[in-house]
Amino acid sequence: PERDEVFIFARNNGQNYKLLLSSSAGYARLSLTEISKQNPFTPSSFCMLLRKHLTGAKIISFSQYGNERIVEIKFDTLNDFNDHEEKKLILEIMGKHSNIIFCDSSNKILDAARHVNSLMSSKRTVLPGGNYILPPAQDKINPFCDYKEIPPVARAIADTYLGVSISAAEEIEFLSKQSSFFAGFNQYLDKYKNKNFSPVVLYSEQGEALDFFAFEQKRFLPEFQKHFFTLSAAVDACFALKDKALRLKEKTSALKVVLENARARCERIKLKQLDKLLECADMEKFRIYGELITANIYLISRGDKTVKVYNYYTNEEEIITLDNTISPQANAQKNFKKYNKLKTAKKLLDEQIAANNNELDFVMQQLENLEKCENEDDILQIKLLLAEKGIIKNSSKKQKTPLKPIFRDSQ
Repeated sequence: PERDEVFIFARNNGQNYKLLLSSSAGYARLSLTEISKQNPFTPSSFCMLLRKHLTGAKIISFSQYGNERIVEIKFDTLNDFNDHEEKKLILEIMGKHSNIIFCDSSNKILDAARHVNSLMSSKRTVLPGGNYILPPAQDKINPFCDYKEIPPVARAIADTYLGVSISAAEEIEFLSKQSSFFAGFNQYLDKYKNKNFSPVVLYSEQGEALDFFAFEQKRFLPEFQKHFFTLSAAVDACFALKDKALRLKEKTSALKVVLENARARCERIKLKQLDKLLECADMEKFRIYGELITANIYLISRGDKTVKVYNYYTNEEEIITLDNTISPQANAQKNFKKYNKLKTAKKLLDEQIAANNNELDFVMQQLENLEKCENEDDILQIKLLLAEKGIIKNSSKKQKTPLKPIFRDSQ
């Protein structure tokens, strides 16, 4: 369903399973899942390749490289000649460098969720046709094989032992302070060795899922740790909503920029329109000046710069400035022309202001709708509305099936 995410549907002993492999930079993980997602209209080439090779295949084994966050899933597949061939899916959980890599039995890369060329990495490439090699080894100790006496400080523990996260190191530090480093470390590792799992998710006071663990953590209060029947269920509870929110944020960020730019443009136009509207506010003054000059034309001589007249609209005397290079009649016509020009401009300006205000209301509505998006269909509806308004290019032709609009157009 995502460019960096794969669902594998499997069946065993009459039960269906859904295995999630995610190489998301924020929430890379491997777990059985209950999450359902909408597939894109056009599957990626990587997805199509996996379907070709793995549909109907059998999972042979799962294995982990040392204590690294690298898992290999082996498959028994049938080729076009019905011969058995071994294929591998390798999930590397390494933050922003996480990846899903598909290989044959000789470790030749068939494809990967994320291609890595020599310009992107000087240490190794991940490209179809190349050979799969492990990421550079970390100079750390596998805690299941060896020990080393170090200060019981979380950062030192995480930097020394392979596969020990800073969160796990903080728990080891807490346990070590109650006795000794080795006692605390062994107390922590023994639960893994003995498969003494009791999965929990740690929640904040506000009810936000913070992290998941294979067993209850002593350094946190029990009331903030919720137990789950399986570790996979705990992973779903911890990451599903966060991952969904992060992906929606990534997918809506470009649209948000477009809408914010449109809003800024509309607001700039609005300010300019208000300035022009102020200019038009004086248009009646020019009509009155034209009338007053015409009514008092006998008082004006060519070359006069001003004329003092009685304004029968205000019942007060008023001094009108004249253009001394033209005749009194031309002065009257000049004011009437200016009045008519401003009158026409105001009518057009009123229409432009209404249109701009409508566009601004529409943009604000779509910004609000963007915050309410729950899936890609919601995002697509906003794109279609923006395309109709000419704010973005129309890409709806690429969609195979028209979708029913879910957001009301403010227009």
